[in-house]
Amino acid sequence: MKKVMFIYPPYYHTPGRFEKPANITEPPLGIAYLAAYLRQHYPEPLEVRILDAAVMNLKVDEIIEKAMDFAPDLIGISAVTVTTPVTKKIFCRLREVLPSVINVVGGPHPTALPFDILPEADICVIGEGEKTMLDILCWHDGKLTLADIKGISYRWNGEDRFNGRQDMIADLDSLPFPARDLLPMERYRHQHAHKTKNTGYTLMITVRGCPYRCTFCALTNMWGNRLRQRSAANVVAEIEEVIKRYNVSFIFFQDDTFTSDRQRTYQICKLIKEKQLPFQWACMIRADTLDKEMLALMKEAGCVEVHVGVESGNEEILKKINKGVTKDELRNAFQLLKQANMVTKGFFIIGNPGETKKTIKDTIDFAVELDPTFAFFSTFIPFPGLALFEEYKKKGYIKDFNWSSWNYYSEPVFETEELTKRNLVYFRRRAHLRFYLRPHKIMVYLWQTIRTGRIGTQWRLLLAFTNIIFSGKAKQPS
Repeated sequence: MKKVMFIYPPYYHTPGRFEKPANITEPPLGIAYLAAYLRQHYPEPLEVRILDAAVMNLKVDEIIEKAMDFAPDLIGISAVTVTTPVTKKIFCRLREVLPSVINVVGGPHPTALPFDILPEADICVIGEGEKTMLDILCWHDGKLTLADIKGISYRWNGEDRFNGRQDMIADLDSLPFPARDLLPMERYRHQHAHKTKNTGYTLMITVRGCPYRCTFCALTNMWGNRLRQRSAANVVAEIEEVIKRYNVSFIFFQDDTFTSDRQRTYQICKLIKEKQLPFQWACMIRADTLDKEMLALMKEAGCVEVHVGVESGNEEILKKINKGVTKDELRNAFQLLKQANMVTKGFFIIGNPGETKKTIKDTIDFAVELDPTFAFFSTFIPFPGLALFEEYKKKGYIKDFNWSSWNYYSEPVFETEELTKRNLVYFRRRAHLRFYLRPHKIMVYLWQTIRTGRIGTQWRLLLAFTNIIFSGKAKQPS
């Protein structure tokens, strides 16, 4: 029987002097989808395991030990930019103790830089991985050559090769639900300020691809610009499964824009209401996709929290980053959300392309004006895969190519003629302090803690806030 192990590597989301272990409790659905697809389509007996080293807070030695105990034929690791160094380290160790294992890496970073994790990995999967991983298993069986497989990069006779992109899966309803039975579901707990019957939690993904062209987002490099959607019936069937099988009471829909298709959003909400499914949920939206009628239906269907990407409080910067929304549209969206008594999270970027000290101050002022329940101010990162990555490299803006530093809340990895790294840290710190250290905000969070009883959640949020405030060296611009 062939054995496959998928590994989700460990990392800290909010690094800093107050960081705590296991501060990630999000199930890695990407590799759970791969595991489910292989179990469904691979024609021979197959044993698949998933090792979520992030939520289990495993060190590299412990990961290697578990891999040796299982002795797989193939190991796949999902890598984002910040986890690339630990991914390479794991592969190097695996090559020492399990020299016959095929090491495969996929995810956003190898998709953007197909040769960066070679030769530590034997094969890099580029973009959507289900079909490609199945082909790699067939190659391992001797049924295909590497040259036959679309969507991979690899090294052959000292030469880096890339076979071109794999065709995207058009019908997402044809995919099996993620293999949550291979995940430690009891460890995933929602970090949201809501009172639920238990802490059972999961993510769901209902779309792939994004039709928008925001210059700061590299996800379209992974999933493409064409929006592919699961049907409302298929989405609700998965909701029913996670409630009944895993006792989930809170779901976060991880789609870039849950409300991108108005009709499908209505269908999902109406089905949830008809089936009287007992759970609460949160989602991400764009300000220009929301209206009062849709919001009312979402709330009736159990939506209690909405995330909105604001990015900037300056109209010229919003245009420069191709956000496609105006400040008035953002104001209107937050007004509707407040009228509906929704918990809101606003996401803002410090150091957008073309940013100046003034435009950053505009963003901080706008965050205070919009006054979401929570605000997150992250430093812009010119990720590999963005056109800005090449532009910033050419201009010499990027000062740090140690991928482990490429975290939204670490020391910034770039600086411009207008803004130094220390300036960016200063503004990030100033934004959080100005937004949160207001008397009415402190009272809101105290009331939430009392009302929900989620003292542990609020404590973790406070630690994350403290990490962000004290991470990096700040310098007030002159």
